[in-house]
Amino acid sequence: MKGKRLKNVQKTLLFYKLHFGIDAPYRLLVDGTLCNTAYSNHINLAEQIPKLFQAHVRIFTTKCAISEVEGLQARFGVSRGTSLSILHQFPVIPCHHPLAGNVKDCFSSKYKYNTQDTDKNKFCVGTQDQELREHARKSGGVPIFTLKSRVPCVEPPSDYSKSLAEKQTVAKAVPEHSKKVIAGIKRDQGAVESGEIVKKRKRKGPNPLSQLKKKRKTLPNSPKTDGKKARKRKRHHGDSKQEDISTLIKNLT
Repeated sequence: MKGKRLKNVQKTLLFYKLHFGIDAPYRLLVDGTLCNTAYSNHINLAEQIPKLFQAHVRIFTTKCAISEVEGLQARFGVSRGTSLSILHQFPVIPCHHPLAGNVKDCFSSKYKYNTQDTDKNKFCVGTQDQELREHARKSGGVPIFTLKSRVPCVEPPSDYSKSLAEKQTVAKAVPEHSKKVIAGIKRDQGAVESGEIVKKRKRKGPNPLSQLKKKRKTLPNSPKTDGKKARKRKRHHGDSKQEDISTLIKNLT
């Protein structure tokens, strides 16, 4: 079962590598919910995550994630020192918003570049928060690390990530010349572009000059008839033969 799980994880990571350019060394953002679950199940995140990814993984957190755990400790009087100590093991990435910011908004500001063709860093997310995981699924292109029944795993790509990958594949397969041709066809058919309706071109009829009847050409030496039919000459071949015969008999006599 362990070998099958690792195989599925590698298949998922290969998907993100091919379609979104997310490759090792991976950059993983973790929050307090993941650290608390890891502590409760005696899981060492710094050791188990690289084994699962089978690659070098750089684990980070943010000030917003740390302040969230500290706020829970002060609000409910629950000792969060253990999960907080795990969170403090990882480097803190600066976030450009107040410390009271939501962890979901903080993390989404980091992984929003995953679906873009940019040189900026792309992040994976490690969390047990259902709201944050759902937001990452809908954003697309975000590998999600979580703990299920004390087992570390990486979620399969979401449906939205698959649809984005399919669009990118089609866009790369169609050459630029074909794109221009397709755009021209859509424009001729009155397709909507940028909110404006392009008027459809009217279909032109046949050339009126091509519908005229062709005039017959007259020979230069042909006599003019002035619209009257020319009379045909009748030849009487029978009379000429009789005359020839009578002359021949006279000559013989």
